[in-house]
Amino acid sequence: MTIKGFFQLPDNTPLAPKPELNMLAATLGVTLAQAAAFNILRPARYSSNDANQFSELRNLSDYNPDTPDKKSALGTPIFGTIMLGTGVDGGRNDFTDAQGKSGFYNTVELDCALVTIGFDPKVVKTDIQGLPYSITEFISSGDNSVTIEGIYTSTPDVAPIDFITNMSKIFSVPVPIPVTNYYLNANNINYIKIMPGTSMWQEKAGYAYQRFTITALSDVPMTEMFP
Repeated sequence: MTIKGFFQLPDNTPLAPKPELNMLAATLGVTLAQAAAFNILRPARYSSNDANQFSELRNLSDYNPDTPDKKSALGTPIFGTIMLGTGVDGGRNDFTDAQGKSGFYNTVELDCALVTIGFDPKVVKTDIQGLPYSITEFISSGDNSVTIEGIYTSTPDVAPIDFITNMSKIFSVPVPIPVTNYYLNANNINYIKIMPGTSMWQEKAGYAYQRFTITALSDVPMTEMFP
């Protein structure tokens, strides 16, 4: 029998580590791997000497946060509200469609919704024999597709009947609907036309809230197109 460090082996027996050492080695390897991954993924800390980052925040007196659109029931700031229609939430909007029929809908304010914009420029592509590439001609920027997904929450155990009724009216409005939202307006979308794919639905245990998806296209009223 030969004693070799931590190992006690019969003569001519291959060296084999003890199970405890195997566990120690595995634990050490995982720890080192985690530390290396953390160092790779950890974002660099801001340095006042870095001329390429956060230059506007070097002087905190220059920091001017955006003003919230409103406050929630809990007093937290709400940014990015979406107003469908003009005036205040619930306000009346009268319209006359292309056939001369009059109607109205009520303004709806969406506090909890996200916007997705699709850009669809109209470009004609022509293939020319002998050329290794096509010839493209820009026609127009086209209509932007707009998707608004969100949820409206009522008082506990109170169905949001007014919201459902007002949204249902908006979904059937035949004229462009003015929209106020920083993200849409920044993309030069000030009116939308409701399109197929718009929906509201019920969910289990969702008596006091209403989810919705609005599918629309950017639009311009005829009165603004031909003043």
